[in-house]
Amino acid sequence: MYLKKSEAPRVVRLADGSWLSRADLPEPRAYWTSARKETVVRAVDSGLITLGEALTHYDLSPEEFDGWREAVRLKGRGGLRAPAQTRVRQDALSRARREVDK
Repeated sequence: MYLKKSEAPRVVRLADGSWLSRADLPEPRAYWTSARKETVVRAVDSGLITLGEALTHYDLSPEEFDGWREAVRLKGRGGLRAPAQTRVRQDALSRARREVDK
């Protein structure tokens, strides 16, 4: 396997003692889950990738990434989950659409 020469680290140790490598990063077009968002935030905060790399690679705005970072800081991975109220609204919309289609 060929590894591109880079000054950036390939693996970093996180504050909780776990390891994070570039192989652990999600694919750019992956469906965003709270775990994937948290992984990207941890990678930037630990120096595995730069903020610029994350914004470019994942096509994120600085505001969106800052929101993820703040949610992780305040509530951990749970802060990145969609609020229950949003899920209830989405379910109600789905039911309404099914009724219209009948």
